Amino acid sequence: SYTTLQNELTELDSQFSSTTAIPVSPDDIYYKRELLTESCDGRRIDLITITSHEGASNELEPLLSGLFPDSQANTRPNVFPKKEIVFISSRVHSGEVPAQHA
Repeated sequence: SYTTLQNELTELDSQFSSTTAIPVSPDDIYYKRELLTESCDGRRIDLITITSHEGASNELEPLLSGLFPDSQANTRPNVFPKKEIVFISSRVHSGEVPAQHA
């Protein structure tokens, strides 16, 4: 359920609360959870970054207008310039297409 997921993500937030700290190894897990926006019902829509610390730059991802309502410029994740991005999205209704119909 949504509540169970949010509780589990909160546990991960606690476990990985210092992802910007200097890692012991470049292979250590880098985890960052951000509030991307909220649904029409006021529920969190999260953006979660999971990778290793290897290749992290000191530069942070930029803020995007209209997104990340509880973020400040210094709370975005690090940029990983040499890593590919894999974006996984999920929807409640598996038959939906990611498009808008007028």
